[in-house]
Amino acid sequence: MLVTNASRLDRRYLDGLIGRLDWLAMSIDSGLPATQRELVRATARGALSNEHYISTAEFARKAGIRVKVNTVVGALNAHENMAGFIEAVRPERWKVLQVLPVEGQNDGEVEPLLISRRAFREFLERHQYLAQNGIAVVGEDNESMTGSYAMVDPAGRFFDNTAGRHSYSRPILSEGIDAAWGDISFHLDRFVDRGGVYQW
Repeated sequence: MLVTNASRLDRRYLDGLIGRLDWLAMSIDSGLPATQRELVRATARGALSNEHYISTAEFARKAGIRVKVNTVVGALNAHENMAGFIEAVRPERWKVLQVLPVEGQNDGEVEPLLISRRAFREFLERHQYLAQNGIAVVGEDNESMTGSYAMVDPAGRFFDNTAGRHSYSRPILSEGIDAAWGDISFHLDRFVDRGGVYQW
């Protein structure tokens, strides 16, 4: 799987991935270019056009690559209706995540973007009917995201966010995978409850 903001994706690049990539996951936080710019989801040339996302998804499907969209919901897009845009992109899965504060990672920056669990739930409810059109809408609030991801940092350590900040294991290569895994917390039930198991 390739997870990307799609800013450098073009047909030539995707051509090189045919037969080597199962999923293309595009991170798209709004169907409105102005909101994309506010969220700094833009390049020096400006926000990517909706047509770019739509055509990229269409080409990926024709190439046998399955398509997902990831959207982080915060104060700038919580009241948006993205249904028309998502229907045009036509991902198999749309993962919708509540903006998550992580101490030492985004504190001092994330606070203006935080939303209540109720606001997040209302966003999900507004878009739930997309499931009738074959788009799996998978919501992850702050609680379901906490401790439900198996993550590895560039130094080769597992890390978790169960304490509201990142906690790291000993290095996997020097200590072994079992010992390193034992250093962190992972909640399998939360992983399953948030839809982590699906037809790959």
